[in-house]
Amino acid sequence: MPLPSLPFWKRTPPATTFLPAERFFVRVVPLSAESEPEPQVELALEGLAPFPLPQLFWGFLLAPDKASALVYAAHRRRFTPDEIKAWQQAALVVPSFLALAGRPAAVPALVVHASGPQLAGVAWRHAADPFPAAVMVRGYPADATSEERQAFARDLATRAGLAAVPARFVDGQPEITVSGDALHFHLGGVNGPKLAVSRSQIDFLDVRDREFLADRREQMHRGNLLWRTLLAGLATAAVACALEILAQSLHFRTRAAQEKIEAQKPTVDRLETANTLAARVDELASQRLLPFEMLVVLNDKRPGSVQFVRTTTQGANTIEVEAQTANAGDVTNFEQALNGTEGIAQVKTRDIRARDGLTSFVITVVFKPEFLHAAPKTSA
Repeated sequence: MPLPSLPFWKRTPPATTFLPAERFFVRVVPLSAESEPEPQVELALEGLAPFPLPQLFWGFLLAPDKASALVYAAHRRRFTPDEIKAWQQAALVVPSFLALAGRPAAVPALVVHASGPQLAGVAWRHAADPFPAAVMVRGYPADATSEERQAFARDLATRAGLAAVPARFVDGQPEITVSGDALHFHLGGVNGPKLAVSRSQIDFLDVRDREFLADRREQMHRGNLLWRTLLAGLATAAVACALEILAQSLHFRTRAAQEKIEAQKPTVDRLETANTLAARVDELASQRLLPFEMLVVLNDKRPGSVQFVRTTTQGANTIEVEAQTANAGDVTNFEQALNGTEGIAQVKTRDIRARDGLTSFVITVVFKPEFLHAAPKTSA
């Protein structure tokens, strides 16, 4: 199971302990790409190692196609209790030769890393190989001499069948850099061997006990949950503070605007009163009764025998006239004349009575509003 990515790994590489290369034996073992790699490596180690698996510190590098793995293991007695105790503080514990497992730009190649009293070398035959064809590690009582380096390179070339390929020697301590979602193991600076490993393989590389790594994963998972909870709480608090500041700002702005409105209220009241009076005056002017204008229209259509006795207005557009005539036929003539007049909406005659040679009647005339307001006004 891969180790969860820690947030700080995205910025800085993990604290790594590099173990002496000569304490490990290295093998390439085939795997089934469809199965989990770790149980397969455990079975392979039980067949390769002369010691039981619980007595070994081991790890492996998985090939990109998951069809093979570079496995390395060392007996626990090769490390002191103080060394093992110091590992607990590290984020990663791996052999120092791990960067040599990165394929060089030019193949075939022999690459030898010299670090104090030890030499570690790899031989690459083909550019398509996921791992070196040979890996060799050797320790010396003191720093390896030039003759010992050359002899080591010849032995490595003989083992790989690359006697004609010159060896490339690199010095320096292993380093780790971070790029995106990958860790890069370096030897000999930026121009030396380099191995890129995704974060999902971190636990595969580590040589510590699998139980310890499982416990660490659980602790890191809980730590990540607590960290995310803390960040969520801080974010919530920040949002709440921002909203409170915004609310206070809006409160002050609203209060300032309210004070400004209160200061201008007397002026606004005066303007509203004046506007109301003006609107009322205009309403009265536009809706006032126009009885004389109505009578002018009726009088123009009145037959000569018809006399108006009394007039009454009903609303702004209706006039009712009581009239009499000596000629009963003029009642109908008067009504017809008004019906044909532009600006009159309705004419109705009622209460027609004949007495002592006179005919009395009541005629109600409804005018169109726009006709009256468009007609010239007659002074009272």
